[in-house]
Amino acid sequence: MNTERLYHIVKDWYTQENDDSLKQSMSAVMGRLEDEMRRNLAKSLGVADIVKAAEKIVKAAKDGNRDSVKGMWQSGGKWCICDTKRGVRFNDEMPLEKLDEQVTPLDIDRIFDLTIYHATREITLPDLADLKLWDKTHKKPQAPYLLDASIPLYVDVKFLITMMECLPDARVKVGGSRDLLYFSAENGDGLLCPMRVVEKSE
Repeated sequence: MNTERLYHIVKDWYTQENDDSLKQSMSAVMGRLEDEMRRNLAKSLGVADIVKAAEKIVKAAKDGNRDSVKGMWQSGGKWCICDTKRGVRFNDEMPLEKLDEQVTPLDIDRIFDLTIYHATREITLPDLADLKLWDKTHKKPQAPYLLDASIPLYVDVKFLITMMECLPDARVKVGGSRDLLYFSAENGDGLLCPMRVVEKSE
């Protein structure tokens, strides 16, 4: 029996069940089956790595206190996720947990108004493998990564890795060291908050 068929069997049983304890158990089972269906769909679409990265943003959003971003939602023809530090708008729907339909989503298109950030300076991104190695060798929590010494521009390396995995081969532009970084790729676009670091004077 495949996952989707089993899910619908449990769901039908859930809608007819009156015992609250049993319904709670069935709800947990449906949640696990939904996760498995998302993973299977991602593999079939050939976007498993992108989905895995995007799930990190959704999880961080769900762990936060803003209901308006706790799941994926559609806006302006794009599929959006955001955790207040990272935001991505995918061109196509992704197999991710959706925002509750009863919740008004974040007005993400307003945040993506690039005229606010004067994003004209193009940033050269490092190799993803080098970034992951840097992350493994700098274990201090939220270690600031110097992305561009000329501004200077610092970012959270884990967040940068996630953005690069969500938007492969992205080009990045920024206005200044305190402005959001704008990512543009074939499968969508995104924004990343920089880290503010006070550099020590010589």
